[in-house]
Amino acid sequence: MRRFIPPIPTMRALEAAIRHESFSSAAAELGITQSAISHQIKDLEIKLGVALFRRLARRTVPTKEARALGLAIGSGVSLIQQAVDKIMDRSDGNAISISALPGFAVQWLFPRLIDFDERHPGVSVSLGTSDRLSDIAAGEADIAVRYGRGNYRGVVTEMLLDDHIFPVCSAAYLASHGPIDSPKALLSHTLLIDDTRAIDGFEPSWPTWFKLAGEHFSPQSDYRKFGQSNMVIQAALAGLGVALGRSALVVDALSAGELVIPIRLAFPSGFSHYLVTAKQRSEVENVADFKRWIIEQADVSNARIKQLLSVT
Repeated sequence: MRRFIPPIPTMRALEAAIRHESFSSAAAELGITQSAISHQIKDLEIKLGVALFRRLARRTVPTKEARALGLAIGSGVSLIQQAVDKIMDRSDGNAISISALPGFAVQWLFPRLIDFDERHPGVSVSLGTSDRLSDIAAGEADIAVRYGRGNYRGVVTEMLLDDHIFPVCSAAYLASHGPIDSPKALLSHTLLIDDTRAIDGFEPSWPTWFKLAGEHFSPQSDYRKFGQSNMVIQAALAGLGVALGRSALVVDALSAGELVIPIRLAFPSGFSHYLVTAKQRSEVENVADFKRWIIEQADVSNARIKQLLSVT
């Protein structure tokens, strides 16, 4: 069957005629003659092989086929309008789309966004969370915060947050199960594990931490595995065990006293949080404003975690 899509003027005429149930009213809205509307509808009926209106003395009543086609036209116009609005918003610099991993978005970025909103009330921020790396170079988002080694191609990349790994747990857990005075002693505790994917053959995991601490990783008790880092942190806050903290994700909970560090052995994870921007968007005013703001926030976090860990 040969595909047929009505011309845009015909679709506009049909949609207006359906709404008004009158060719003359549709013509007045579109600024054309009633005869032009009538001819367009008639040509469309011939093409489709069905009647689209019942022509009565005082009005034209759409058939069910016309209403179905009108609904599709209306939906298409709505989608086109949404796309146009999105493009215009981004062109004007009034909207910024941010992509981040769920754990980072929940534990670090989202609590700070209110500060950006207060400083830049005219900028709309859209925050998307996904484990999939957005194609920033292709324009899927204006800015991304990625956790890894920093070797991203075709984009502007800036190191944002240092990353150290170390044990964390709730004060209540440590009070009832502690003290934990060595890596070996830690092996007898419930370890909370997050499924961090390996990048370039490296992953910031419990086996990595124990190796850096000079202890063979051989848990003597049960462990609990979670699919996302923010779930691991919530489990630690709930007193379910000891989590491997990543500095950026636990700095606020440590500062608030909600989490504590049972053993002060912190090691660079080999990863960092990077700010990634599309080249064609990096100098847009509001994107640049957001970059300056998030770098400022990261500097404060880096200084705070250094203080908490006494990292030199």
